[in-house]
Amino acid sequence: LGIFGEINYSSVKVVEYDLNGNIIGGTDDLKIVVKKLNIINPGFEIDSDENKIPDGWNVNSISNGNLDLVTQSYSGNKSIKFETFDSNDEVWISQNNIPVETNTDYVLNVRYKTSKPSWGPLECFFFGEDVYLTEHLPWTYLTKTKNSGSNNLLNLQCILWQRTNAKAWLDDISITSEPIWIRQSHSRKKIFLCLF
Repeated sequence: LGIFGEINYSSVKVVEYDLNGNIIGGTDDLKIVVKKLNIINPGFEIDSDENKIPDGWNVNSISNGNLDLVTQSYSGNKSIKFETFDSNDEVWISQNNIPVETNTDYVLNVRYKTSKPSWGPLECFFFGEDVYLTEHLPWTYLTKTKNSGSNNLLNLQCILWQRTNAKAWLDDISITSEPIWIRQSHSRKKIFLCLF
């Protein structure tokens, strides 16, 4: 499990009741397991060499556009800002070779805002699918679930391109697995879930 940044557990009690609402047996424990992938610098806070490129992220292309770390952030002190000036511009960053488990559902979560209405001024490529972050001010939240299929590595890419006078900001990117329920022992009959 070393490929994961953290594993979160939440306990749930499974209790067996009779028809009068009395507990007629012991309780079983379930655990909800959520695995969080190791994305380096997901909030773009660290720029150790002060080159305006966040640590852990690669710049694939800056073609006449602009990439900057700014203080307009959803949380923390910084976010990353993409800017293009005409339809030939592109700004493209990525984080590559993130280990994942095959045939597992993963959830991309990202905070973002954009300045120009469009069908999709900012895109994130997530397991081969374009995820469009459409026009929105102020900060908003996007979540997208995708199965890893046969992939054991993920290349996460974010690009702003082919937009005139467009701006977009990203912050707080995370990728987690879909929650998995693990039963600690077996209940006997009808069960009800009670959160504690």
